[in-house]
Amino acid sequence: MADGGSLPAFLGVSRSLSGRAWRQRPAEAGLIRAHMQALNLEEPLARALAARGVRADQG
Repeated sequence: MADGGSLPAFLGVSRSLSGRAWRQRPAEAGLIRAHMQALNLEEPLARALAARGVRADQG
């Protein structure tokens, strides 16, 4: 799945300038909300952190 496979384009961008696919990684909805509330983040950044395994309670 090097090119992103069947995942949707991320932030409306399907490919980078180098041709690599931008894909939204799956993330837990609860963790996204926790990031948004605890860290006062907008949804795309909260989703990116959650998808990469960053926990809201990590310092």
